[in-house]
Amino acid sequence: MNKKKTLIAETTSTTEFATPSEILEVVKYIAKHYLIDGKIQFSDSKQHIKLQYSQTGRAFEPIISPLSGAWDESLPEDKIVIRGVVCQCENGSIAKSINQLNSDHPDIKLYIDNKEVVLDRIFSMTGGVTINHLIETILEFAANQSLLNKALQP
Repeated sequence: MNKKKTLIAETTSTTEFATPSEILEVVKYIAKHYLIDGKIQFSDSKQHIKLQYSQTGRAFEPIISPLSGAWDESLPEDKIVIRGVVCQCENGSIAKSINQLNSDHPDIKLYIDNKEVVLDRIFSMTGGVTINHLIETILEFAANQSLLNKALQP
């Protein structure tokens, strides 16, 4: 009996490129094993995966998409971006805090877009990364999104 090989068959295995369905498989694994109320959406037309979850009474919807903008099953990607809204920003009063956080944490990028504070994390699989590392990065993003929401609220 031939079993379909999956990306997370072994979480210690490595990968350099991933298709949308492979990243979706990882996100489903995260929702099932780590997020009690996690929901997943995949949009072929927008070429991104949306993970919806609640933490500390606040709903979050980080989106995972290819850095290049072109992503389908025939075109695996080696760099993805995880992006999510942290909180609303009615005025520019937290701009100084955002600049300091960007300086202190060069692996993330915070910015204001349409009165929302947005968190970006680029994840590169170039050279090979373990599936565990990808899982931990997505979970770390979710934790940072929640912590920054608390820290940046007026």
